[in-house]
Amino acid sequence: MWDKVFKKFYWKYYHLRSLWPVWFYVLNREPRRRWKKYAPTVRLSEVQVRVVEDLKRDGIAIAHLNDFFPDGSVARVLKSYSDKLVADPVSQEKISMREHAKQTAKSDIIVHLLGGYGDTKHILSIRDPFLRLTFSNEILHSVASYLDMFPLFKMCSLHSTILLPIGSPEFFSQRWHRDPDDKKLVKVFLYLTDVDGEGAGPFTYIAGSHLGGRWRNLYPQVPPVGSYPPAGALEKIIPERDRKIALGNAGTLIFCDTSGFHKGGYSTTKRRLMYAATYTSAASSLQANCTFTDKDGANDFSEIAHFASGITSG
Repeated sequence: MWDKVFKKFYWKYYHLRSLWPVWFYVLNREPRRRWKKYAPTVRLSEVQVRVVEDLKRDGIAIAHLNDFFPDGSVARVLKSYSDKLVADPVSQEKISMREHAKQTAKSDIIVHLLGGYGDTKHILSIRDPFLRLTFSNEILHSVASYLDMFPLFKMCSLHSTILLPIGSPEFFSQRWHRDPDDKKLVKVFLYLTDVDGEGAGPFTYIAGSHLGGRWRNLYPQVPPVGSYPPAGALEKIIPERDRKIALGNAGTLIFCDTSGFHKGGYSTTKRRLMYAATYTSAASSLQANCTFTDKDGANDFSEIAHFASGITSG
């Protein structure tokens, strides 16, 4: 009996939080106020303007890391750092074990090499090169301009897909789904290997399935869970022109509102190495799963980076 009562309360609580007046005017009042005050100091570059416009129109925007950091130094640092993490014998063993394990519906089809998803707490240095990217103004100003508020960082992961036999069933994030984490959010994905074909596990998105998009009401989120439509259901409804397959070389940067339909990571020809960072509004019930060390490394953070990271200034 008490389980039923709790479940009913639990679902009503999340439903209430997701109602637009509560989500917008109550839970996100302060982040919107902070952004409104801060935004006049922001001068977006041409690529940032395009990214924000694409996000608002389609829910996805694709650029390259060198568009944001033209001297190429950030791309070189991250490539070198990620190559070392992948080459580590422990990482290689993890990947090998997963690929040789029997695949089931509960199998994890990615191997986390840094950070991760879920409730497990991860301890990361704020000086980590990937976190320096995550809390850079170049990224945060783009995210905030789309959300129209100061964002909160929730989790990150550097992960490799595993190679699957052709014809393997799609599991978890390989299937079309909406994330449950917020009404409106941004995930930033960075390819660290060339994703030059469908066998390389490209990220794929349904343009217009984000908040305000033409496909928003199709198999909608049901808080506190997302949405996993039946296999083949979207293909019968969504025209091919709205199914965006994000192919790109190493350094490709994808901004995406994953409250919209997306999938990826189905690798059959080569593994995909990718970094992902998640940003939500303050209304999200998703808990941050990173604890930071070396917090003095945030002394040069901007106001918006301090807010997003939860590390106070001074």
